[in-house]
Amino acid sequence: MIWKKYGFDMTPSKYASSPDHFVGATAWMTAPEVPSGYSSQQYSGYNKGILDGSLAAGHPVIVQIAMRSISGMHFIVLKSGSNGSYKMNDPWYGADLSFSDYYTTSSILSLRIITK
Repeated sequence: MIWKKYGFDMTPSKYASSPDHFVGATAWMTAPEVPSGYSSQQYSGYNKGILDGSLAAGHPVIVQIAMRSISGMHFIVLKSGSNGSYKMNDPWYGADLSFSDYYTTSSILSLRIITK
């Protein structure tokens, strides 16, 4: 989703076709690769100031979510909003959804911001 936002021709199937993006023979994905010419910063937990500032600057944020129902974690992209009211694209539930309809800010494990 982030690659598309920045104008790169990338699809989930293209990204998933590289074994370098996964740990061994498992389905565990490695940290998302950053497009050429971009950098990434990661922050632990929910940080309203960093998240809201990034979204206000037009930078979507990759969010790692704790998923209690499946005993694991999940990644979504927050694309707009502020103060806990965010719009997201979620590979599980779909695009252009309200974050608070599915998750809480207390379920956020980390933030990853990709910028040029």
